[in-house]
Amino acid sequence: MEKGEFYVIMGPSGSGKTTLLKCIAGLLTPEAGKIVLDGVDITDVPPHKRNTSLIFQDYALFPHMTVGENVEFGLKLKKMDKDTIKSEVKHTLGVIGLAGFEDRMPRELSGGEKQRVAVARSLVLKPKLLLYDEPLANLDYRLQRKMEEELKSIHEEFGLTSVYITHNQEQALSLGDRLMVINKGMIEQVGNTDEIYLGPANVFTARFLGEINILNGKVAGKEGEFVRVVTEEGSFLGRGHGTFETNAQVFYCVRPEKLRVGATPPKENSTSAKVVTTIYRGTEAEVILAFNHETRVKYIAYDVTPGTFKEHEALNIHWRPEDAVVLSEVSKVKDIDIDKLIYGS
Repeated sequence: MEKGEFYVIMGPSGSGKTTLLKCIAGLLTPEAGKIVLDGVDITDVPPHKRNTSLIFQDYALFPHMTVGENVEFGLKLKKMDKDTIKSEVKHTLGVIGLAGFEDRMPRELSGGEKQRVAVARSLVLKPKLLLYDEPLANLDYRLQRKMEEELKSIHEEFGLTSVYITHNQEQALSLGDRLMVINKGMIEQVGNTDEIYLGPANVFTARFLGEINILNGKVAGKEGEFVRVVTEEGSFLGRGHGTFETNAQVFYCVRPEKLRVGATPPKENSTSAKVVTTIYRGTEAEVILAFNHETRVKYIAYDVTPGTFKEHEALNIHWRPEDAVVLSEVSKVKDIDIDKLIYGS
């Protein structure tokens, strides 16, 4: 990763996210490979000498210490003088919006305030690398969104290099400059957030990072920059990287928000489907559609009201070829259950 990046590592439970983070922090020793920070091999360097700082999911505040005492703890271990410690603590608490909180106890704080104290305790040490172990997992949704904004702002203001692990795709996309998607200890894909979301390397990444519709099909051939795929639901064009042999089995993928509904569909990438059900979410509606072969897809509609789409109503749906991606790889992990991955069963 590059200096100054907000680097997000994401994957399902048991994929190795926390293990990797603990190896970087020095809490675990890797069985193979090296941990290199700023050009220096720190694989065998003890945690307190690595100039990294780890923020835990459960905050790990000392309940018998005040906010100020919690934040200054690491500085005292470094044997800094009292005046410098007091100045650094005051400055850091001010930056994260907790000015005047020095004498409060952890039990007097809200969840968001506790999280800020945990962040301040790490920031005050001025680490080369700040590590986050799913720090927002215990907060409610609205507070998570607020803290996402604050963490990004703090990262930029302090000029930090941060590594953040999560299984939450919204946090990954909103916080990350770059993402690493891992699965059972294997790296599935690394790239910028938009690269991975819009151009997943395989079915696992496509499925893990957001909702996506996946159709099984065979390659009919190349047409300019696009690949034509024949599925049970029709013949469609999509983006494909690499070489695709005619009749090769592939996966045709398109995000729900890329589907469109129109009375006069275009020539390419259009078909009809019936409404199965609609889940209204306020600013948007998730419409479940079924083709003649009973394959179901999701369509995201915006600025609609309850009742806009009626059950069994036939809709003409279409999408642009550049909004679909053709994939040949399922996962970097062998023997993965493809049906469970695609259909969730």
